[in-house]
Amino acid sequence: MANLGESEPKRILCVECRREQRERERGWRAYLTTDEDEAAEVVVYCPTCATREFGAQAEDGHGL
Repeated sequence: MANLGESEPKRILCVECRREQRERERGWRAYLTTDEDEAAEVVVYCPTCATREFGAQAEDGHGL
């Protein structure tokens, strides 16, 4: 069994603009896709792209 404490952190990239999340940056959003023909996957949006694609997030909303 792998020791999770020894692994390198994974990079989080915006699916739209490919920008990388900076450490402790807030406002990123993740969505689970649902398509009958394909397996579900998680897609992540930076704050700018998320607002453009889905509108403003509620103040009590949860982001990455």
